[in-house]
Amino acid sequence: MQDEHLDRDGQPEIQQVRPDTPPAPQGAPAQPSGRSVWPVILGVIALVFGLAGLLSNLLGAVVPIFLEGFVSSLTGELSGEAEETVRATMEVTRAWRGWTIGLGLIGVLVSGLLFVGGILLLMQRAVSLQLLKVWALTRMVMVVVAAFVGFRVQQQTFEALRDTMGAEMGQIPAGFLGVTAMFGTVFSLLFGWALPVFFLIWFARQAIKDEVEGWM
Repeated sequence: MQDEHLDRDGQPEIQQVRPDTPPAPQGAPAQPSGRSVWPVILGVIALVFGLAGLLSNLLGAVVPIFLEGFVSSLTGELSGEAEETVRATMEVTRAWRGWTIGLGLIGVLVSGLLFVGGILLLMQRAVSLQLLKVWALTRMVMVVVAAFVGFRVQQQTFEALRDTMGAEMGQIPAGFLGVTAMFGTVFSLLFGWALPVFFLIWFARQAIKDEVEGWM
């Protein structure tokens, strides 16, 4: 835009008038694409559950080794009926000690797989999905075996208590203990399968597969 004025000699003087607003940009810069947050969320969950599983399964494998000796040192201070009850329940624990220790050791390995998979998922490594899928399938099988062992231990413990306590156990309804053991088994299955099933469903989504293809 131009504005004309007369100079000292009477000649028109042309002045440039700057526009009040800056010129529009030729093109807006491209916005960087957002980074997915699900690897961080699931990675942290895997780390937390993996670490908790490592500690709990390690205790589950070690405690039965020392439990019998600890309980034996206390039986001398108990009365005759109480001592007989403790010995009966310890017989059940001793019968399943091999299973308990074995499941604890296997659980340490399975939890370690979850922990490592969580670290690799936070680093967005493609191999993390394969590790977590293997963990999920292994964990589901292990939960079934552990639930069965737990159910049998509860059944035999109730039978041992019924044999030793007699009339006191007779006051409890016959089906109550069985229902309690069954409820505990179902709860263990549902709780133990929740995270593995979620992982398998999440990683089976096509959008997740497409995104992971771009990882290292």
